[in-house]
Amino acid sequence: MCLRCAVTDGIRNIVIGCPRGAWRHDRVEGEPRQLGEFYAGLLGWRIIRDDWIKVGAGLEDFPHLAFGDGWTDWGLPVQGRLDVRVPALAPAVEGALAAGASVIEHGDERVVLADPFGHPVCVRDGGGAASAIDEVVFDCPVGETSAMATFFERLLGSPIGVSFRDLDGFVPTTWPDPAVPEQIHLDLHFADRDAAVARAEVLGARRLPRPSRRGGGATFADPAGHPLCLCTLTGN
Repeated sequence: MCLRCAVTDGIRNIVIGCPRGAWRHDRVEGEPRQLGEFYAGLLGWRIIRDDWIKVGAGLEDFPHLAFGDGWTDWGLPVQGRLDVRVPALAPAVEGALAAGASVIEHGDERVVLADPFGHPVCVRDGGGAASAIDEVVFDCPVGETSAMATFFERLLGSPIGVSFRDLDGFVPTTWPDPAVPEQIHLDLHFADRDAAVARAEVLGARRLPRPSRRGGGATFADPAGHPLCLCTLTGN
């Protein structure tokens, strides 16, 4: 079952895990740049930051994709996926395969790929419309999709795409314990971050330790264990 909920444009960054790469000449090189270039090519976007690899259609066109935070292994449990829309399916898939993706599932109007680091991404035919992120699909324990939708709707408000999929044998991340690293997390930005933090706690979010590299955000786990960073609108 996949259940969509309505949330606001408070989603600024969708952070996809990969090895952290290397810092050379004031820019990140290695795996984060490789993955950023892959998604930039898939979506027809561009790398908009070099010190922390971020990809977007433009600096003010949210959400952005960002890369890092330690995902290292194809065999780790999957915790979610991106659903994206491209102007034409066949050339987008052809380009993604040439850039190191592989096919998980093939259909007439959508193809589910594994990106070069094993993250699933569902690519849909947009019939000529501009590339976009349709939604982030989070896996969660069977029977908890409604509770997850309610959590995000009450935390954030009105529509943008987040949905939740029942998964037998769901394994949540143990982040910041590296035993099961995070695959994907959201940076949520608020005009009143303190009020959002209080609301998240009332709704059942669990506060997590915040490493210094996460900047000024407050870090929580949602009720199914997915990490969330709650930030001010001026951050990141």
